[in-house]
Amino acid sequence: MINKLIRHQYAEWLFFIVAFLLYANTLNHEYTLDDFAVILDNTNVNSGFAGIKKILTTNLLHGVAGFNDGLYRPIAPLTFAIEYELFGQKPSISHFINITLFASICLLLFKNLKALLPESLLAVAFFGTLIYAFHPIHTEVVANIKSRDELFATVFLLSSLWFFIKTIVFDNKSQLTFAFLFYALALFSKESAITYFAVIPLLLWIKKDVSLKQLLLPTIGMLVLSIGFYAFHDYIISSMAKPIDAGLFDVLNNPIAAANDPLIQYGTAFYLQLLYLGKLFLPIELLHDYSYNLIPTISIATAKGISGLIVFLLLVIGAIYGVLKRNILGILCAFYLVSIAVVSQLIIPIGALFAERFLFVPSIAFCIGLAYILHYFLHNKQATFNGILVVALLLYGSKTISRNADWKNNQTLYAADIEAGGASARINYNYGSTLTQLGNSVSDQLKRREYYNQSAVYLQKAIEIYPKYWDAYNNLGLVYKYDNKLELSEKVFELLLQKNPTYTKGYFNIATVELAQEKGKEALDHFIAYTNVVPSVEAYSSMGNIAGSLNDFELAKIYFLKVIDIQPNNIEAYNYVGTAEGLLGNPSRAVEYYKKALQLDPRNIEAYFNLAISYSQLGELEKEKVALNAVLKLSPNNVQAKNRLQELDNLQR
Repeated sequence: MINKLIRHQYAEWLFFIVAFLLYANTLNHEYTLDDFAVILDNTNVNSGFAGIKKILTTNLLHGVAGFNDGLYRPIAPLTFAIEYELFGQKPSISHFINITLFASICLLLFKNLKALLPESLLAVAFFGTLIYAFHPIHTEVVANIKSRDELFATVFLLSSLWFFIKTIVFDNKSQLTFAFLFYALALFSKESAITYFAVIPLLLWIKKDVSLKQLLLPTIGMLVLSIGFYAFHDYIISSMAKPIDAGLFDVLNNPIAAANDPLIQYGTAFYLQLLYLGKLFLPIELLHDYSYNLIPTISIATAKGISGLIVFLLLVIGAIYGVLKRNILGILCAFYLVSIAVVSQLIIPIGALFAERFLFVPSIAFCIGLAYILHYFLHNKQATFNGILVVALLLYGSKTISRNADWKNNQTLYAADIEAGGASARINYNYGSTLTQLGNSVSDQLKRREYYNQSAVYLQKAIEIYPKYWDAYNNLGLVYKYDNKLELSEKVFELLLQKNPTYTKGYFNIATVELAQEKGKEALDHFIAYTNVVPSVEAYSSMGNIAGSLNDFELAKIYFLKVIDIQPNNIEAYNYVGTAEGLLGNPSRAVEYYKKALQLDPRNIEAYFNLAISYSQLGELEKEKVALNAVLKLSPNNVQAKNRLQELDNLQR
């Protein structure tokens, strides 16, 4: 039955359907993790069609206050912008597209394998693709909308491979252009696609009648495209106003990048290769983060370092043998090594130490290899072969579906990962910060305090693990502020700024805490320190109010004028400047600012009332009455306006 199914002309659609069903429980999920930076908070993306030019000419996170992450991968953000224009912020649409892309990958994978593997190994193509579809290591990529870059890169990889197969294996030279086009699209989807220039020839090499000569043109063509893409990539990144953020390569994100000892760097990198294979064989503990200090750095002279090195060397030997002898398992070893090379930490350090998403393409080699090994040893024991695969698929599938549920939103994800990921500073930070948000969202005082207390515990643990975790200090100070533990909050912010005087938003936050304690002068000093770096409407407004409370109306006026400079339509600022001018004895100037406020909002009661006061100071009583009547027209029961009009009537009798 399976042999008949494998040979069916529409057999590949089985994998599309299976893959779609496995991830159908993500359709109602929300945004998680980097979805916020890449989509929700990215002005280039949420500008819709208007942001497309920026997306094509700037780095990935440029739309987040010009942040330079050193990445240029415009394909996925283009689709996010189009979605935003057509549907608004609808995560269900985005999840549907991600699932469809993954289902398409599974379809294309079987289609390619069916064309490359000999007739006797079509069962390997069938079961290898099934294992890939069911494997839970892919949940991060499929369930996290942001990871569409990985999905697109893989779709284009397999599409390019298919057109190379049609060109070389089926001798249809007219398809070569499409092969190169899809390879180029893969590059523009994600930079790591550069490895595909070697992956594609390796996979074509499986086909026994493909010669080295036939692979020469495709390889050279893909190399040329890769060089061209990276030249353009470097041009885009170097043209940004801000340099690549140095924090991407700090200890928190990647301890290897921050290590100076080569023995530590390579010891840890080789150990990571062992961990990657472990995740593929037994994907039991899956986490959204593996940063400091979940995987401590180790020397190459340790048992873990040596074990990783031995496994890596065995893979290299297998790869060399496979390429020279055209052995399928060896070629798959080469495929795995090449596809994981750029994220292995063995060539260059990158902005993350370890991640499940890095296995999305390498896992293709693993899944086919696993199916091949089982087939090799059990092809004459069909019942045993089928039994093992059914059990493996059930285990993998159940884990995939349950892990999908964890990715519903940040709260469910962080709560699911905190126990196994308790050694990670970032997982503690993420969970603690989410508990703060939960506390802010509930009205029950006891429940709110419980959330705040739990939040403080996890944020403190994040700091214990990584004492330079400035964001954790900041959020700890905020949680104490929300819990009305103002003195404790102030101490945390003081400690933060003592340790890191360049942590700008710490000045703003400590100022708000001091303001809540009626420490106006101290708050003003910290707001000044903040606005020297970040001009802010909120900060300048607070500074104006503080200056007013200190009876320094000239200074108050200066700060509210700064608000107007940033936000020319800020009605409240015009009102405050008018009030300051009035208190400084300049009622005619006050009138000008109140009129500007009324131009922006003709129904602004406060502006009309203040205008009436200024006309009173100027002795223009008729104009004062007009302003007061305008107040009553908008607010018929305004007692102050009624009483003042009565006074004016009495004066004029």
